[in-house]
Amino acid sequence: MAGAAVAERLIEEWRGRVRQAPRGKKTEVIKEIAKTSINPATGKPYDRATIYRMIDVTAGQKKCEREAEIPAEYIDLVAREKVEGGKMGVSKRYLTTDDAIENLEQAGLIPEGLLNRSTVDRRLREAGWNEQRGYERHEDHFVNEVHHFDMSRSEYFDSGINKAGEDIIRVDGRRGSWDYKNKEKAERKRLWVAGYIDSYSRAYLVRYFHTTGENIQTGTEALEFFWQREDELHPMVYP
Repeated sequence: MAGAAVAERLIEEWRGRVRQAPRGKKTEVIKEIAKTSINPATGKPYDRATIYRMIDVTAGQKKCEREAEIPAEYIDLVAREKVEGGKMGVSKRYLTTDDAIENLEQAGLIPEGLLNRSTVDRRLREAGWNEQRGYERHEDHFVNEVHHFDMSRSEYFDSGINKAGEDIIRVDGRRGSWDYKNKEKAERKRLWVAGYIDSYSRAYLVRYFHTTGENIQTGTEALEFFWQREDELHPMVYP
């Protein structure tokens, strides 16, 4: 045990200092003891949780060894304190559990000495604190297992009518929207692109529609074209 190398007389002295500390000062006494006491096993100062266990301020009073009943409200307070502390800096960085506990003890929101870092961290993990979300990637096993389909406005090309009243394809180098707010609905038709891709082979087809927007009819026509299209023998399809 960490306290085995520490004389019982010294532990009793520490215990007495903590018991005699005024209300609201016990945590400061524990911190002072931790700073000025060296663990012979590591050569470094003890942490607060170890000092709490060693001095056991309730020694001689407990009936049995068991973890104190810690209300969930106290754990929630620590979690909120950690989050609020993380909002003070430029980057997201939560307060340490020890600092959060100390702040709440000094504010009188939780009893001194009741909470320790290991217990609070365990309870936070059990509650799903800061749990990383898992993701799964779907991998296709064969062609035609999964198809992706989408329709969108053409960014660079649009349909229009020239001065002679002929239908034309024009280039929109501005990548902006064409002004047709006050035109009749029949004149609001634009160039829409229906795209279809097989997730496994990455083979894709594209079909253009001169229409006022996405609708069931154009979507059905596009899928009919993609799914019922006859095989081709073009050399670019079968190199």
